[in-house]
Amino acid sequence: MILGFKKPFKPKLMDGSKLHSMREDKPGRWKVGMKIQMATGVRTKAYECFRDDLVVTRLQHVEIRYYGKVPGEVLAPVIIVDSKRLDDASVLELARNDGFKTMGEFMEWFDEDFEGKIIHWTDFKY
Repeated sequence: MILGFKKPFKPKLMDGSKLHSMREDKPGRWKVGMKIQMATGVRTKAYECFRDDLVVTRLQHVEIRYYGKVPGEVLAPVIIVDSKRLDDASVLELARNDGFKTMGEFMEWFDEDFEGKIIHWTDFKY
C-alpha cells in the first residue's frame, strides 16, 4: 500500500533514520505484513515511488494530547503508545524516530490532538 511523504522526509527514509510513520487509520487499512510503497507527490503528476522493499512489521496505537493548550502557549504534548504514557526521553526519541530534528519541529507538525497508528517497518518498539 502507498505511504505518501513530503519531500523533506525522503532522505531520512533512504538513510534509515526515520523508523516509522504516524498516521490516522480509522478504517483499519494497515496490517502487519503489508508491502509498503513509499512515495512523494501522491495523487499528482510529480508522483515518485522511491522505496518498495519494506513491509509493515508492527502497528502501535498512538495518542498525542495537548491538555490545557492555550493559543500562543508552548505546551509539550502527552504521548501515549499502546496505553502507556511515554516519559520525556521517550517522547523525544519518538519525535526523532519519526524524522524530526527537534521537539519544536515535531510539535509544529502534530500541532493538535492526534490519534492513530505508528506504522513500523523495523523491529523497533516503544
